[in-house]
Amino acid sequence: MEVESHLEMNLALILTMRPHIAEVENQVLFKWWCPHQKAWKRHYFDFRVNLYDGTRVAVMVKQNRKLSCPKFCAEAQSIAIKVPPAFADDVVVMTESDVDPVEIHNAVFLDGLKEADPEADAAARRAMRGRIGARSISDIVADVGMQGRGFRAVGRLLRRSELALARIERITPEALVYWASA
Repeated sequence: MEVESHLEMNLALILTMRPHIAEVENQVLFKWWCPHQKAWKRHYFDFRVNLYDGTRVAVMVKQNRKLSCPKFCAEAQSIAIKVPPAFADDVVVMTESDVDPVEIHNAVFLDGLKEADPEADAAARRAMRGRIGARSISDIVADVGMQGRGFRAVGRLLRRSELALARIERITPEALVYWASA
């Protein structure tokens, strides 16, 4: 994924780890005809987010201070009203205010869990089998008996939305998780 700033990178990580988001596209070109200038205008949205419900959201990433700039707000609004439903259902501006410290911590952790470990993942699933309600990650890891591999297995199940955090908190051994489909 191409990003132009640390803020974009953080938001990309957060968006890709949200369970209701199916896909995040980046640097998406939007073109429209400007009759006053008799020319095609272009804008690159930093992201276009495709949700599992079929909704698409075009995202501009800017620093908070830009939101108090009348020129930027007018330009962003003029672009947003030209976006047809075929391109996106909504247009939003995301800023550093949208980077929650807990969410970015968890997104960075989950992003690092790309390598498969079928044995540990299966053991973590077995440790949760038949459980109703939440369990601490440390209890699951103790049942799995694989220490770091067990912890990463729980993380992969969170990443795949098989498990979910019981409350908004950092993913730590003390965090509580439950079957997301339950």
